[in-house]
Amino acid sequence: MRKIIVTEFITLDGVIEAPGGNETPHPHGGWQSKYRSPEGGKYKIDELASVDTLLLGKITYEQFAAYWPGQTGEGFADPISQSGKS
Repeated sequence: MRKIIVTEFITLDGVIEAPGGNETPHPHGGWQSKYRSPEGGKYKIDELASVDTLLLGKITYEQFAAYWPGQTGEGFADPISQSGKS
């Protein structure tokens, strides 16, 4: 049986909003980028390395499809860029 891992960017008071920057017109979009840390980055890389499939929403998929194929490097770029290739 496979495990499902859900990742959400949510504040302690329950606000779910885009983590990166200008993904949405909401005035608090991008809040998470102010709190990046080496430990958080390692957690996300380890999380990605532990899965064989990503399920993305439409907007996230479109952003990934436009950005990641041109990126290289261990961690996020190589696993994401290789997904979907046979």
